[in-house]
Amino acid sequence: MNTDELNKSLSELESNLRNLKSAREQVEIVTESSAGLTKSIEKLLHEISDISKRLDKDSVGNIKILSSTLDDFKNKHEELFNKREEKVLKNIKDFKIVSTNLKSSLESTFTKIKDLNTKQTTDFNTELNTILSDN
Repeated sequence: MNTDELNKSLSELESNLRNLKSAREQVEIVTESSAGLTKSIEKLLHEISDISKRLDKDSVGNIKILSSTLDDFKNKHEELFNKREEKVLKNIKDFKIVSTNLKSSLESTFTKIKDLNTKQTTDFNTELNTILSDN
């Protein structure tokens, strides 16, 4: 080999070594970046797990609160319904009493009117007979 070829080969070797060094540096950068990305993903997964656990706790707490509120509502509704039912039943009972008393009073009044009418008719007939017999 001559000097020019040797210089050219050395120059190519030097260039290839620089390229190899550059590639090695890039691999190190990618490796470090990958390690950083892996750590970030692990941290993110841990945080997501923590959030999930807190949401589960909150959900259980919210379900308990909602269940308690629903039970309170149900109890108050039943209490109000029972009070209304008692009032309606009392009003029905009172209505029956008033109706019975009114019926009795009307029957008594009709009987008095009938008796009075019978008496007046009898008195009228007697008076008429007296007038007719005097003539």
